[in-house]
Amino acid sequence: MLAVEADRARLADALHSGLMQSLVVARHALARESGSGDPGVAAGLPSADEALAQCLADTRRLVWHLRPRTIDTELGVALDDLAHRLSADGGPRLSPSVVPALPLSPAQAAVTYRVVQAVALAVAPAVELAVTVADAAGSGVVVQVAGAAGLADNDEVSEWTDRAAAYGVVVELVEP
Repeated sequence: MLAVEADRARLADALHSGLMQSLVVARHALARESGSGDPGVAAGLPSADEALAQCLADTRRLVWHLRPRTIDTELGVALDDLAHRLSADGGPRLSPSVVPALPLSPAQAAVTYRVVQAVALAVAPAVELAVTVADAAGSGVVVQVAGAAGLADNDEVSEWTDRAAAYGVVVELVEP
C-alpha cells in the first residue's frame, strides 16, 4: 500500500511540475497575445501555439509512460518500444536483450518493465543503458542494467527493485 501511495505522490509531482506548469505558460502566453496579460510575467514566454504544443507533448509523454506495456505484448517488444520512446524524447539510449522463450509470469514481465523504465527515467539523457533479462539458473529472473550503477538510492528505482524481488526478479544495477 505504501508503494502505491508513493507512486501516486510521484504522479502528482509529475503532473504539477510538468503538465500544470506547461498549462500555466500557455495561459500566460494566451493572455499576452490577447493583450490582457501582465507584461512582466509574459516576458520571454513562447507563443501560445508553442506553449500549447509543449503542453500536449508533456501530456502525451506522461500518458505513454503510465500506460501498461506488457499486458498485450511480450516483454522484449515492450522494452524495444520503451527504447524508441526514450530516443524520441531525447532520453537515454536503451539496448534491451531478453532471452527468447524466457518463462515469465505476467507479473514478472510487468515488474521487469517498470524497473527498467524507472531506471531509464532516472538517468541523464546521455547515458547508455544495456538491459539483459535472463533466467537465474531456473530459480527466477535476473535483470541486469549496465550503466545504472549508483541508482540503488533512487526512491522509485529502489521501490521497483523491492517489488521485483517479491516476484522472483533480481535486479542488478552495474557499471557498463
